[in-house]
Amino acid sequence: MLWSSSQLCGYWGLGPFVCDVYVAMDVVCSTSSIFNLVAISIDR
Repeated sequence: MLWSSSQLCGYWGLGPFVCDVYVAMDVVCSTSSIFNLVAISIDR
């Protein structure tokens, strides 16, 4: 939703703090998803 609003407006209007939190959460969620898939594949 945050990415969509920035794409529709053409700029990031929520400030640098929200941008940093958004990028950090994106990286954390992507990494944890990859680690979860690795753990499942090792388990099997």
